[in-house]
Amino acid sequence: MPAMPKFSKIGRYSFYLLAILTALALFDYWTPSGAVGRIGGTEVKRMDAKGSGQGTRDVRYIIVELRDSRDTAVFANDDSVLYFLKLDSATIQGRAQNLATRSEPTFALVRYYGWRIPLISMFPNVLSVKEVPADYNYTPWAKIVIGLTILGVLFEITRRYRRWKRRRAAAREARAERERQEQARREAEANRDIVDDFINR
Repeated sequence: MPAMPKFSKIGRYSFYLLAILTALALFDYWTPSGAVGRIGGTEVKRMDAKGSGQGTRDVRYIIVELRDSRDTAVFANDDSVLYFLKLDSATIQGRAQNLATRSEPTFALVRYYGWRIPLISMFPNVLSVKEVPADYNYTPWAKIVIGLTILGVLFEITRRYRRWKRRRAAAREARAERERQEQARREAEANRDIVDDFINR
């Protein structure tokens, strides 16, 4: 029995930690990120259209040599209705192909969302491709603005909830005080009646 409160407290904090980590993961996945590098090429593969009933579908890829790490990153370039109605993957693919075939070294900023998970063949999805100077420094303003907005909303919700909680506690305490005063008044009246009965005898 004494271990129950401790287990409950650990379980509650574990749930909070899991919820925070899940929220951070979703935030990092869905908010735009950016990579600067040279586009090495583009590719279109025909793959099975799982769940679409259409047999096959074309999947576009953009290969980028990252400027800072010199690693090669592969991005998918799919239309995504769920992500702000991104429906211009063909235009993005053409722009990337144009940058890849230039004779002079050209750097590009690739904005994307998602993660690269080789185990399940998951690729980040490109949002836009544009030419940038070789010394361009990318600042994830979208992540910063969205993150600050979410933090502001959570702060306001927490502030209002705490104020509502204090008001409810104050109202409960006031109600309890009134009940104590009423009980004391009734006891005083009962004692006075007892004294009056004793005197009248």
